[in-house]
Amino acid sequence: MLAVLLVTLIAMVTFDRPLVVGDGLAYLIWLDSIALDGDLDLANQAAKFAAVNTYHIYLNPETGRWASAFPLGVAFLLTPFYWLGSWLDTLPALRINDAHFFGIQGVPLAYSLCIMIGINVYTLLMVSMGYGIARRFARPWAAAAGTIAVYLGTPLFFYTSVEPLNSHIAGGFAATLFTFLWLRARNRPRARTWQEALGWLWVGLAAGLTALCRWQVALIALPVGLEVLLRRRWREVVALGIGFAALAWIIPYSWWRMYGSLVLIPATQGDQSAVLIAPLNTLHVLFSPIAGLFPWSPIAALALVGLVPLLRRDGWLAASAAVMFLSQALVCGAVKNWWAGTGFGMRRMAELYPVYLFLLASLLGSVRVGLMRPDPVAPHPSSGEHRSSVGVGLRTHPLRLFPFRRGLAVLVLVLTVVLALYGVALVLARLNFTWTNPWGLARDTPLVEMTYTFSREHWPLMWPVIKDHVGPWAWAKPGP
Repeated sequence: MLAVLLVTLIAMVTFDRPLVVGDGLAYLIWLDSIALDGDLDLANQAAKFAAVNTYHIYLNPETGRWASAFPLGVAFLLTPFYWLGSWLDTLPALRINDAHFFGIQGVPLAYSLCIMIGINVYTLLMVSMGYGIARRFARPWAAAAGTIAVYLGTPLFFYTSVEPLNSHIAGGFAATLFTFLWLRARNRPRARTWQEALGWLWVGLAAGLTALCRWQVALIALPVGLEVLLRRRWREVVALGIGFAALAWIIPYSWWRMYGSLVLIPATQGDQSAVLIAPLNTLHVLFSPIAGLFPWSPIAALALVGLVPLLRRDGWLAASAAVMFLSQALVCGAVKNWWAGTGFGMRRMAELYPVYLFLLASLLGSVRVGLMRPDPVAPHPSSGEHRSSVGVGLRTHPLRLFPFRRGLAVLVLVLTVVLALYGVALVLARLNFTWTNPWGLARDTPLVEMTYTFSREHWPLMWPVIKDHVGPWAWAKPGP
C-alpha cells in the first residue's frame, strides 16, 4: 500500500493548484459559512463573496434567504482545514499576491492552500481504503495496480489536484468509506444482538455522509439496504437506517431553510427546466465523445467486465454493483446539461471509484489466480447465516496458466496500465488545450485535445503551462 500512497501523492503534488474556481466557489461559500459562522445562513457570505459570486448563490424571493443548489457535505469535511487556513492567514509570510487570490476566489492564499491540503489528505485516505477493498478480490500487486489505475484513469485525479475544491473527491471519499465498511459488515453472520449490528450503524453513517456530499450518489446504498432487508436481517436494517438518518436529515433541513420545502430538486429552483422527466441522455452520459464516461474514462469500461467473474463468485454483490452503476447513469442522464458544463470528462460518475475498483480487482484477480469458489462447508445463504463469498468461506483452487490464460492475464494488466496513463495524458491535454488553444475553447473531445497537445507545434508549450498554472512552482500565483 505504501507504493499506492506514494504514486498518488506524487501525482497530486505535481498537478496541485491552490485556487478555487468555477463550481468550487459555491462549495467555498458553504465552507466559509459552516467553518467560520457555524451556521447555514449565507447572508454574510453573499456580501463577502459578492465580487466573485455569479451563479453560486442567489436570494430566494419566496423565503428571503440566500440559497445554493450545491451540496454542503464537503464543507463539513474541510472545516478543520479551513480553521487552519484562518490561522495561517495571520502570518505575514502567507499573505502573498492578495489581489490575485481575492480577485479570483474572494479569500487569500492561506485558505485555498489548506483546502488543497485537506483534499489531498482525503484522497490518500480514499486510495488507502480503496486498496483494502481491492485486496478482497486480488493479490497485492493486482490490487495496487487497480487502485492507482482507477484513480488516475477517472476524473478524480483532475479534481484532487487541478480543481481541488469540488464535491467529487468528497463524494468519492464518502462512497469509498461506505463500500469499505459495507464489505466488512457483509461478511459477518446475522446479528443476534444489537451490539453485533453496530457495524451496520457505521455503514449507514457513511451512506449519510455520501448523501451530504453528492445527493444522488446516496443511491449506491439502495441495493445494500435491499439485500439486508430481503435476507431479513432486521437488526442490521434498523442500524443501517438510523445511521443514514443521523446525517442525511441535514439535507431536507437545509432545503427547508433556503426554499421553504423539505422535498425538492435544488437545481430546478433556479431553472425549472434543468431536469428532465426521464433519463433521456443516459447514452450520451456513457458514450458521447465530448463528455461521455467511456471515451474519457475507458478504465470504467474495463472495470465493468469484472461483473462477469464477480457474478460467478457472488451474484448478490455483482447485482449490487450493476445497480449502483446504472442508478448513477440514469440520474445523470435525467439532467439537461448532462455534459456538466466545462467539466473534465464525465465528472458526475467519478464518485463510483470504489465500484469501478472492486470490479476491476475482481477481473484482475480472476485472470491471475482463477475464480474463487465457495467452500463446501460454507453455510447456504437461505439458512440466515449468510456469509459473503468475498473473503469468507472461500477456497482458492490452483490454476495452471495455459498460454491463453497467461496471455489474457497479461492483456488485462497491460490494459490497466495503459488506461491509467491515458488518464494522465488527458489531464496534460486539458491543461495545454485550455490555456493555449487559439479558439478560446474550454473543452473538446479526447481525440481533439490530445492531437492538439501532443503535436510537434504545441507540445513545447506543456512545461510553460504547467509552470504557470499547477504544481508547487505555481502555488504562489497559479493561473486562473
